[in-house]
Amino acid sequence: MSESDRSLVAALRASLKENHRLKDENRRLAGSRQAPVAEPIAIVGAACRLPGGIATPEQLWRLLADEGDAIGGFPQDRGWDLARRYDPSGARPGSIAVREGGFLHGAAEFDAGLFGISPREAMLLDPQLRLLLETGWESLERAAIPPRSLSGSRTGVFAGVMYHDYPGSFGASGMVSGRVAYTFGLQGPAITVDTACSSSLVTVHLAAQALRAGECELALAGGATVMSTPRTFVEFSRDGTLSRGARCRSFAESADGPAWSEGCVTLVLQRLSDARRSGRPVLAVIRGSAVNSDGASNGMTAPNGPAQRRVIRQALADARLSAAQVDVVEAHGTATPLGDPIEAQALLATYGADRAGAAPLRLGSLKSNLGHTQAASGAAGLLKLVLAMRHELLPKTLHVDEPSTRIDWSAGEVELLTEPAPWPRGERPRRGAVSSFGLSGTNAHVVLEEAAAVEETSAAGDRVAVPVPLSGHDPAALQAQAERLAVRLREEPGLRPADVACTLANGRTHLAHRAVVVARDREELLAGLAGLPARVARGEATLAFLFSGAGSHRPGMGEGLAAAYPAFATAYAAACAELDRHLDRPLREVIADPAALDEFRYSQAALFAIEVALFRLAESWRLVPDVLCGHSGGELAAAHCAGVLSLADAAELVVTRATLMQAQPDGAMMAIEAEPEEFTEDPVEVAVVNGPRAVVVSGQEPAVLAVAARFTAAGRRTKRLRVRVALHSRLMEPVLAPFRAVAARIPQAKPAVPVVSTVTGALIESFDAEHWVRNIRRPVRFSDAVRTLESLGVNRFFELGADGPLTAMLPDVPVAVAALRRAVPEDVALAQAIGELHVHGVSAHWPAVFEPRGARIVDLPTYPFHRERYWLSASDEPGDLSATGLDPAGHPLLGAAVPLADEDGFLLHGRLSTATHPWLSGHTVDGSARFPGSGFLELALRASEEAGGAQVRELTVHTSLVLDEDGVRVQVRVGAPDEAGARPLSIHAQAGDTSWTRHADGVLAPTGSPPVDGSAGWPPAGAEEIDLDGLYELLAEQGVEYGRLFQGMKAVWRSGAEMFADVALPESAGLEAAAFALHPALAESALPAIGLGRTTSTVALLPSAWSEVDLWTTGASELRVRVKPLAENTVSLSFFDHEGTPVATVGSLVLRPVDRAPGVAPRTGALLRPEWTKATLSGASADDVCTVPVVPGGDAVAAQRQIHRALSALRTGLAQERRIVVLTRHAAGRPGEPVDLAGAAVAGMVRSAQSEHPGRIVHLDTDETPDGALLAAVAGADEPAIVVRGKETLLPRLTEVALGPAAGAEWGDGAVLITGGTGQLGRLVAQHLVRRHGVRRLVLASRRGRGAGDLVAELGSLGARVDVAACDLADRAAVAALLAAHPVSAVVHAAGLLSDGMLTSLTPDQVDAVFTAKATAAWNLHELAGDVRAFVLFSSAAGLLGAPGQANYAAANAFLDALARHRRGLGLPAQSLAWGFWNSGERTDGLTAEAGLALFDAALADPAPVLAPLRLGAWGSQDEIPALLRGHVRVPRRAGGSPARRLRRTPPDERRDRLRELVGAQVAAVLGHREDLEPDDALPGLGFDSLTAVQLRNRLAELTGLTLGATLVFDHPTVAELAEFLNESLSDARPEPPRTAPEGRTEEPVAKLFAEAVAAGRVPEGIVLLGAAANLRPSFSRSALPAGHRPVRLADGPRRPALLCVPSPAAMTGAVQYGRLAGPFRGNRRFAVLPLPGFSADEPLPADFETLLALLADRAREAAGDEPFAVLGYSAGGLLAEALAAELERTGHRPAGLCLLDTYETGGPADAAVQAMAAEILIRQDGAGFDRAQLTAMGRYLRLLAGAAPRTVRAPTVLLRAARSFGAAAGEAWQTTWSRADQVETVPGDHFSLVSEDAASTAAALACWLDTEAAAPEPTVETVTVVGSSS
Repeated sequence: MSESDRSLVAALRASLKENHRLKDENRRLAGSRQAPVAEPIAIVGAACRLPGGIATPEQLWRLLADEGDAIGGFPQDRGWDLARRYDPSGARPGSIAVREGGFLHGAAEFDAGLFGISPREAMLLDPQLRLLLETGWESLERAAIPPRSLSGSRTGVFAGVMYHDYPGSFGASGMVSGRVAYTFGLQGPAITVDTACSSSLVTVHLAAQALRAGECELALAGGATVMSTPRTFVEFSRDGTLSRGARCRSFAESADGPAWSEGCVTLVLQRLSDARRSGRPVLAVIRGSAVNSDGASNGMTAPNGPAQRRVIRQALADARLSAAQVDVVEAHGTATPLGDPIEAQALLATYGADRAGAAPLRLGSLKSNLGHTQAASGAAGLLKLVLAMRHELLPKTLHVDEPSTRIDWSAGEVELLTEPAPWPRGERPRRGAVSSFGLSGTNAHVVLEEAAAVEETSAAGDRVAVPVPLSGHDPAALQAQAERLAVRLREEPGLRPADVACTLANGRTHLAHRAVVVARDREELLAGLAGLPARVARGEATLAFLFSGAGSHRPGMGEGLAAAYPAFATAYAAACAELDRHLDRPLREVIADPAALDEFRYSQAALFAIEVALFRLAESWRLVPDVLCGHSGGELAAAHCAGVLSLADAAELVVTRATLMQAQPDGAMMAIEAEPEEFTEDPVEVAVVNGPRAVVVSGQEPAVLAVAARFTAAGRRTKRLRVRVALHSRLMEPVLAPFRAVAARIPQAKPAVPVVSTVTGALIESFDAEHWVRNIRRPVRFSDAVRTLESLGVNRFFELGADGPLTAMLPDVPVAVAALRRAVPEDVALAQAIGELHVHGVSAHWPAVFEPRGARIVDLPTYPFHRERYWLSASDEPGDLSATGLDPAGHPLLGAAVPLADEDGFLLHGRLSTATHPWLSGHTVDGSARFPGSGFLELALRASEEAGGAQVRELTVHTSLVLDEDGVRVQVRVGAPDEAGARPLSIHAQAGDTSWTRHADGVLAPTGSPPVDGSAGWPPAGAEEIDLDGLYELLAEQGVEYGRLFQGMKAVWRSGAEMFADVALPESAGLEAAAFALHPALAESALPAIGLGRTTSTVALLPSAWSEVDLWTTGASELRVRVKPLAENTVSLSFFDHEGTPVATVGSLVLRPVDRAPGVAPRTGALLRPEWTKATLSGASADDVCTVPVVPGGDAVAAQRQIHRALSALRTGLAQERRIVVLTRHAAGRPGEPVDLAGAAVAGMVRSAQSEHPGRIVHLDTDETPDGALLAAVAGADEPAIVVRGKETLLPRLTEVALGPAAGAEWGDGAVLITGGTGQLGRLVAQHLVRRHGVRRLVLASRRGRGAGDLVAELGSLGARVDVAACDLADRAAVAALLAAHPVSAVVHAAGLLSDGMLTSLTPDQVDAVFTAKATAAWNLHELAGDVRAFVLFSSAAGLLGAPGQANYAAANAFLDALARHRRGLGLPAQSLAWGFWNSGERTDGLTAEAGLALFDAALADPAPVLAPLRLGAWGSQDEIPALLRGHVRVPRRAGGSPARRLRRTPPDERRDRLRELVGAQVAAVLGHREDLEPDDALPGLGFDSLTAVQLRNRLAELTGLTLGATLVFDHPTVAELAEFLNESLSDARPEPPRTAPEGRTEEPVAKLFAEAVAAGRVPEGIVLLGAAANLRPSFSRSALPAGHRPVRLADGPRRPALLCVPSPAAMTGAVQYGRLAGPFRGNRRFAVLPLPGFSADEPLPADFETLLALLADRAREAAGDEPFAVLGYSAGGLLAEALAAELERTGHRPAGLCLLDTYETGGPADAAVQAMAAEILIRQDGAGFDRAQLTAMGRYLRLLAGAAPRTVRAPTVLLRAARSFGAAAGEAWQTTWSRADQVETVPGDHFSLVSEDAASTAAALACWLDTEAAAPEPTVETVTVVGSSS
C-alpha cells in the first residue's frame, strides 16, 4: 500500500470511529434546552463576477441551466509569460501544468470615477477590492437601496479575501473591508476574513451574527479572488494536485484535483423583519450557520471529517431544523481524492443518516461549472441555491463519469446530482445548505430556506403620468442606463412605468448627470428614453416657491390633480370649503363654468385654492422651500403657507379683497414693453414692474387703450390682461377702508418660512392690516422681489399656480419651473415639473410621490459601469536570483545583471513579450508589434546607469525587433572602458531556439554638461499651435499604429523651424514610469512632433541612430519637448519637466522610413478571418417571436429558391413588428462541418436586413432543432447572429491576420481565367498576376468581351498571352463552351452586378439578376472548371457584414464564401475574398490599388477558405461600424480646419466677440452687403431664402467645424444670438465637421432609393419607404411635447391680423421657406413661422396627428398671445394649416382667417401633379442633397396627413393658386382647387415661384385678403395668421 493510500485509510478510519460519538452528541444537543429564538436573516440583494464572462446572477443561472462550463484560457493582459511557463508534466521549476482556468478577464477594469477614486490611486487598489466595490454597489441596487444613501448608517462590511499578491496591496488585504466602508460611508463592523477557501461563507456567518446581535442594521457579505500572479498554479502543478484537465470533477471517479478560478460574490443581508418592513425583495432566508476549525487533525491541509460533521450539526441546531428538513447540499467538492470522500462521509453521517422517510439528500457542486473560485466559492454556492429556489430546479453537477467508488454511497441517503432535478415549491419551505472548508482548517456551513411568498397587492391601473429618473456619473453612463432600461422594457412589456419610476427613484443613487422621462405608458417611456435630455445637478440648491397672481385661471383647473393625488384632493377640498363660506356658488361648480370663472372674485378664489393645494402636495413630498414669494393676490396664498394666516382667515381675506375690487368701475390693464419712467405724463398708473422693459399699466379703459396704441405704433409689444379690474391703481381707493376693517380683526402670526413681499420687493418679518391694504394699492414690485431672492442665494424657482406666468418672466435665472401649464395635462405638467427640479438638484421624497400609484419595486438593470484598465504587473520571473549567482537588474524590461568574467564589463538579461509587457503591443508597424526605437534607448540608459551614469554617446538600431506573446530573450552587453572611458554596447535578442540577432550597438562614454534651464516662457511667444486632429490616423495610414500609452501628444507648437510639444503618459501609467529611466512610450510619444516640422519627410519615420544622449532626471511621466532640426530627417531633442528642469538631452537623432519586408504594403488595409467565440447568452428573452426556417440546399438553384422564400417571410415579419429569428442549420461553415449553401446565402441577406432594421432580426444557426426557450433567449440577445452547437453557444467574430511577406501562389502552367476581367478589378488582377506572379497566359471573360485592347497590348509587351472572351457566366452551356475553348489551370471569379434596393422593395428580378451574375456563375465554374490549382472567388464584405440596400448582393456574396468552404470540404482548392470598398472615382476612403493587391497576395498565403481584406478606417462613426468589426475599428477624429481648431481653443468670452465678427462678415458676404452687420441686426429681415440660408450654414459649418442645420438663420435670428449659439456649441463638445457627399451623388441609401422611386414614377412607393424608415426614429407623444421649436418671427409691424405660417412638410422645411414671402410685410405686419419638429437627426417625430396638432396649437397660442391671428399654409402645408385652424377654434382661439397657398386637396383630380412635384423637389434641392432625417420626417408627415380627415373651419378661407404649371410632368389637371374655400384667387407664378421669384405678388394678394376678409375686429388686438407650406 502506498503512503497516500495509507493516509487515506487512516483518515477514513478516524472518521468512522468519530461517527458514533457524534451521534450521541447529536442526540444530547437535540434534547437539550433550545437556544434563544434567533431571527432569520434575509438575503435581499446579490451581485457577482464569475468566470465565463458572468456578470449577473441571471447569467450564472443561464450557465447552470445550460450545463455550461466557464473554464477558459489564461488571461493575456497580466504580464504572465504563459508560453515559457507551460509544461504539461509540471516537473520543470516554475512551470504550470495546465493551459486553462476560471478567470475574470475584466479584472483589470474598474469604474474609478464613480467611486471618486483617481486613476493613480485606482492603479494601486487591489483588483479584489475594486470588484467588491462594484458588486457592493450593484447588490445594493438589486436590493433597491441607493448605495450612497447608506453613508453614516450602521451597515457592516464582511469581506473574504485570501490573495495579497497585487503589487499595490503591499502584501496585505486587511484594508479591503475598511476601504469599502470608507467609500460608501458605512459605520457598522468592517471585517476582512482570510480563512482561505471558506472565507466568504465565514463572512456570511459573521454578518448574520452581527445583525442578530444588533451590531449593524444591514450587511454586505461575500468574497473576492483575483490571482495577480500565477504562483498558485505553479505550486499546485509542482506537487501534482492540480487537475490536469483544469476541471473540478466533484465526487466523480475521475476526480484528479481542483481547477483554480477567480470570482466575486457580494450578498446584501438584513434581518427578515426589517426587510419585510422596508418592502425589499427577499431572495432567500438564512436559517442558521456555524463555523469551527479542524483543530489538531491528520494534517494542516488535510480535511477533518469529524469537524465537518460537527459544524453541520451546529448549523442545523442554530437553524432549529433536523437533517431531514434540508433537501440539498451545495458541497465544497474540490474534487481531490482525499477531500471528496471525507466530505461525502460527513454528509452521509449527518444528512444521510436519518431522513425520516424524506427524499434522499441531493448533492451538487458549483465548482464543476466554474472551478474553485476560492475565497468567493462559499458565497457563490449560496447564490446558486438562491437561483435554484427561484427557478425550481437543481442543476446538474458536471464532469461526473460515475460517482466515486472511494465513497460508500450506501452509508446514507445521499444522491449526487448527475442530472438536473425539479425542485418545486411545496407545502413546506424548501431548504438547502452550503459547505465551505478552508485550507486553513476553518469550516463553515450555512442553512438556507426559501422566503415565504408575499402576497402582492394589485397595482393601480391608472394612466397618471410619472417622472422616471435616471442618472449617471457621466453622460455616457446616463445614456447607457437609458439604453439598458429600454431593452428591459421591450423584453418585459408588462412593466408599468409607475413601478419602473418607483424603483429608479427609490432604489438608485441619483448621480450628477440626470434626466427624467415623463410617461403615462410604456410607449411614451420608450419614446422618451430614445431622446434623453440630460442635465448636471451641481452646487447647493436654494428653493423659492412663487405664487401666481391674477389672470392665469382656466376652466377645470385642479380637477386632474385632485383625481391623481389624494394629498392634493384633500387640501383642494379644504380650501374650497373655506372659500365657499364667503361665495354665493360652490367654487368647484364655478371652476367648471368658463364664463363664471372669468369673474374676478371667483378666479381669485380658485387660484388661491389651487396654489394652497399645490403647496400642501409639495409639502407631502418634502419639497421644502427656503423662501416664499407671492405676486399681488398670490401673496395671500404665500402668507397662509408661511403660517401667517389660518386657512379660514386667508380664505375670508381672499374673497373679501376680490369682491370689493370687482365691485369697482371697469378698468383695464395692459402689459407693455417699456420702463416705468415712460408713463409719468400719462393718465395711467404703473401697476406691476415685472422686469426690465416689462411693466403693466392700469387705469380707466380709454386711457389704457390710448397709451397701448401709442406704444404699439412705436413697434413695442403690448398685451391686454384678462381682467376688467384696474388693479393697483387709484380706481382701487374705495376698496381700501372696508378691506382694512376686515383685515384688522384677523390675527396674523410671524412667518415660519421667510417671505419676500412683492409690495416692498424685500424680506418681510411681520404682516398686518396695513400691509394688505398696500398690497391692493401699491404697484407689484416683482422685479425687485426676484433680485432680493437672488441676493438670498435662491437659484431654483418653483411656481405654484394654474399656469406659469411668473416662470415666463424669469428667463435669466438658473432654474424656473411651473407646477402647471395651461396647454399640458395637469398630471403631465406636474410630473415634468418635479422631474425638472430633480435634475437640477431638488428632489421630492419619492416614496410619497409614488404612493398613490400603488407602485412597487421591480427588477431593473443596474448601473452601467464605465470601466478603464488599471493594472500594475508584478514580475513573472522566478523569485530570488541570488542563488543563481545573478543580481536583479531592477528594471521592468530586464531581469538579471551579471559581471563578465574576463573583462571589466557586464551583461544585462531580460525577456520581452506582449504577454509580459502588454503595453508594447501598442507600438505596431505594418500590423506587427515592434519594440520601439526609444525602447532600445531605454535599455542603453539602464546600461549607462550600471556603468556609473555614463552618456549614451552613440546608439544605432540595425534591425527592428518583432514581438509576440511567446517573447524573446534580450541581452545588453557592455564591454570594458578604453582609455577615454568609452565602453562598447550591443543589444541582442533570441526568439525560441533560433540564433541570436544583433539589433543595436553603440558606445557609452562619460556624461556631458548639464543643459540650461527650460523654464522660460512655454510655449515661446508667437509660436503657432498645430492642429493634431487626425494625427494618429494619418500615421496608421502610413503603417505605424500607436496604442493608448503611445498617444501621449497633448499639444504642439511651431516657432520658425523648431517644434515644441507637451507629452504625457496616461495617469494610470504614471506610477510605472518611475521604474524607467525614460519610459519608452513617453519618449516615443514625442516623436510625431518631428514629422510635423517643415524640414522632415512626409512619410512615417522611426528612430535609427541616437547620439550624445544624457539623462538628468529619471521616472518622468510628462514632458516638455523641444525639437530642433539639424538636417534632413535629423533633429536634436531637449526634454524638460513642467517646471523647466532638464530631464534628458539628445544631441542628434536620425530617423528613417519604415523598413518593410518584401511584398508588405503600407498598412492601409487589414486581413480578417471569420472565427467563432464561446459566449453565454444574457438572461433576456423575447416572447413574441416570428421564426423563419430555411430549408437546407446544396446548390445555387436551391439557394436562389430559399432567398426568395426568406425574403417574403422577412417582409411579413417586419410588417407585424415582431422579433424575427431566421433559422439555418450548418450555414456557419465552421471548420470540420458541412456547409449549407442555401442557408449561408440567406444568412448574407439577413445581415443586410439587420442593417436596415436594427434590433428586429437575429440569425440562429444550429445543428439540431431549437426549442422554444432557446428561440426566446436568442430573440432577446443583443447579438445579430448566434451559432449553437449542442450546449455550446458561439458568436461570429472577425480576427485580424498578421500580415507578413507574401508567398508565391500556385497558378499552374495553364491559363488563368479572370471573370469580370475587363472591369476595374479584373484589369488590376490581370496586371498583377503578370507583373508580380509571372503568369503568362490569361483568359479575360466578360459579358461583352470588349474594351480591353489596351490591356492586351500592355500585358503582351510583358510577354503574356491574353485572350478576351465574351461569356454569360450564368449560362452553364456558355461556360462549358468557354472552358472547352480555353482550358485553364486557375480561376479568379471577379464578375458581379449591382441592383440595389431596400429589403421591403426588392423585386424578384433584382434578386435574380444579382444572384445569377455572382453566385450561379460561381457554381457553374465550380462544376465545370475541373482540376484547377487555384480557385479564387471575389466576394464582398457585404456578405459578412451586411449593407443597407444590398440584401440581394449580400446573399450572392455569402453564397460565394460558402462555396469556398464547400470546395475545401471536398478537398478542392478554393478561397473567397470578401473585399471591402476599393477606391474609385466616387469614393476615396477605401483600399488603394497598391494596398488591395498586397492584401490579395497576403490572403493567398493564408490557409483560411474565407478572408475579408478591407480598410478598417472606412467607417466614419461608431454607429456605422458593423458588429463584427467593433473590436477592430477605431473611429477617427476627423481633421478640422485650423479656424475651427483655433476657435475651439479660444476662451469663450473672447471667442464670442470673434464669432460675432465672423457671423456678420459671412452674412454680408452671402447676401452681398458691403459692410459687416451689427450684433443686433435681425437676420431673417435681410432677405434670406432657402439657398442663401444653406450657403450661410455651409460657410459657418466649415469655419467652426460644427454640424449645423439649414434653418440656422431663423432659429437664431440676430448676429448676436447666432454667435452665442455657435459659442455654446463649441463649448459643449468637440464636434465633427459636417459630412458631405460627393457632388451629384446621394450616399444616403434612403435618399437614393427615394430618388430611384421618383425617377421610376413610383412616388407612392417612395413615400411608403420614407414612412417605414421614419418608424425607426424616436417619437414624442402629446404628454411629452418637446421644449424647442419656438415660433420664428420673420417680420413685425402694427397691422393686424398677424400671420402665422406652418412650414411645409417637404424635406427642406422650416422658416427658410418664407424668407422672401415675409419681406414685404416687414415694418407692416407680424409674420411668424411655426417650425415642424423632426427634420434634424437629433429631433424626435410626432407620434400621431393629434400630437402634432397639440404642438402646433401650443406654439400658435404662444405666437399670437391674446391678439387676432390668421393661419396660412402653402401646398401640402395647407392641409396642416386647415387642421390647425380647426383645432384652435375648438379650444377657443378662433383665427381671423385661413389662407391656403396653392394647396392640393386630398383626393382631388391632380394626383399626377402631386407625384410630379416630388420629382421637382428633388431637382430643386440645394445641391447637398436631402439627408435621412429630412426625408424620413417628410415620410412621417405625409403619412399623418394621408390618415387625417378634413376638418371644418368656420373662419373665412381663401385659396391663392398659381397661374401657371410648374412643368409638363404636372399633367393637365395641374391647377389647385379647394372645395371648402370661401374665395379663390389666382396669382402670378407657378407652384414653386409663388414663394420665391413671385413672392412679392403673392404677398400683395395676401395682404389684400387680410385687410378685407380677415381684418381684425379691434385695432388694439393682434391677429395671427397661420401659414402652411408645400409638400
